[in-house]
Amino acid sequence: MSKIKFIPMAAAVATLGTALATAVNVAAYGPVDRPTYTLEDINKAASENPDKTTAAYKTFIEQKKVVLNSITNDGVIGDERNFVAAYEEGKNWNYDEITVEEGKTYNVTMYIHNNSPLKTQAVANDVNAVISMPLDYGKELKVSGFINAANATPSQYWDSVVFKSANGQNFYLDYVEGSATETYNKVDANGNIIEKGLVKSISDKVITKSGVSLGDMPGCFEYSKYVTIKVKPVFTDANFTVEKVVRKNGDKNWVESVDAKVGDKIDYRIHYKNTTEGHVDNVMFKDVLPTNMKIVSEVKLYNTANPNGLVEPGDIVKDGINIGGYNVNGDAWIYFTAEVIDNNLICGRNTLRNWGQIGVGKITLQDSADVVVQKTCTSETKTATSLPKTGPEAIAAGVLGVGSVVTAAGYFIASRKQLR
Repeated sequence: MSKIKFIPMAAAVATLGTALATAVNVAAYGPVDRPTYTLEDINKAASENPDKTTAAYKTFIEQKKVVLNSITNDGVIGDERNFVAAYEEGKNWNYDEITVEEGKTYNVTMYIHNNSPLKTQAVANDVNAVISMPLDYGKELKVSGFINAANATPSQYWDSVVFKSANGQNFYLDYVEGSATETYNKVDANGNIIEKGLVKSISDKVITKSGVSLGDMPGCFEYSKYVTIKVKPVFTDANFTVEKVVRKNGDKNWVESVDAKVGDKIDYRIHYKNTTEGHVDNVMFKDVLPTNMKIVSEVKLYNTANPNGLVEPGDIVKDGINIGGYNVNGDAWIYFTAEVIDNNLICGRNTLRNWGQIGVGKITLQDSADVVVQKTCTSETKTATSLPKTGPEAIAAGVLGVGSVVTAAGYFIASRKQLR
């Protein structure tokens, strides 16, 4: 990533290089009503004459509060409320929106700073970072960053950046697995920087709801951090969306992954939406059922024509089914229940990934939902090292077309939920 510039607490606002662009206040950040401070407020509060600072910040210092990303002119990115940026390697950072091109890779970076000058006397405990990736296709897609710390006031902060296509073509953002990093300074016990801009890999879970822990963060600039991921825009003529979710039979909430055991019944739901500007016919659905799952219910289709559900007699796994035509913004929901069985479960963790595929014309999109089964064995335990072969490499031949299989040249995979 671009070289990061860390500014000591007492430094004045610096002129930034071309790697950093000026931050602009936008409504994408929040909470919008949190108190804000200037670099002058903080420097005065940290000096020998704290009475020179504002009353609000003096109270903040006296109470040793933990506040994150609330300085409006911090000398690093400018307004810290606008802390999520996107940029092509070596180019200007864009804090509001960025226009993307096919074939290029972009960084998404979030800046994290504990604003207290009290250093180890005002530590943000177990700071958590999340970068939320959009699952849909569109001409404009928003990537959001969230910072959480239970003892901070407020405890959660967020900001976003919008990715746009230059010509109005639809695209999705594909996360580059293994690209997540944390950039930080090595600081000694006295708060002195020993090494600047160190980079280490962090878990891909940063793009999940649970995020990643960055540990405790004392106050002041030397303890600031950056979290960065890489994404690639994938352009497509697809004008529809697909989402697959799962739940244990009897539960109310739909999720992207559920823990289960052999014998449990699992409900699946697939949602299709027509986002074209006209009517489409012959929408096809097929399900790629993982090993160790068996369908045990009727398959029901819900749409405008069938508000109470229509039982589909076809084989959704072998041949797929035609779920009809849809007007602009028309929706379809497909439900079925499967049971966890043990044909070849290994000892330890088994991730049973189910792919739901929707085909319109020569384009097929798919999305997945997981069932995680932990198998305990009395003999030597072996842990799964990979997912069952139900990923794109195993199912690329099964592309759906208008009532038939077409070539894989028209195949687009909606795989952003692979790590969720």
